[in-house]
Amino acid sequence: MNDNMFKEILLKIEKTRTEKSHKLYEWIKHITILATTLLSVLVSLHNKRADNLLEKYTYLTTIVSLSLSVLFGVIYLFSEVHILHKIEGDLIELSSKHDEEINNVELIFQGEGFFYRISLKVFLILSTISLISLVYYSILMA
Repeated sequence: MNDNMFKEILLKIEKTRTEKSHKLYEWIKHITILATTLLSVLVSLHNKRADNLLEKYTYLTTIVSLSLSVLFGVIYLFSEVHILHKIEGDLIELSSKHDEEINNVELIFQGEGFFYRISLKVFLILSTISLISLVYYSILMA
């Protein structure tokens, strides 16, 4: 594999990772906005006491899971800023090596940290729970 092919592959990898990251960021942003809107509507329009315990717990499950889903979604969205901060530090460190001649391409790939990966999983789980409990609550109220 010659240097040009290698550089071309690296550019494709970078483009793919950037596009994937952007699409995931946009998707989570939309889900978080929808969850926040739904949470606001549910809280503001809920004016009656639950007739039975099942309605009460379903409503509470919906509210709590939506709230936590929004929280962990926002935490995961912050991971983009965190990753860019880490890359900036790596680039500054690399540029400080100006005395040394850099003949080969150094890759600087930063992934999400453990906390951010867990935040994404918690976000997805809580979003699913809130959707299921919202549907169940709607059935109970009908």
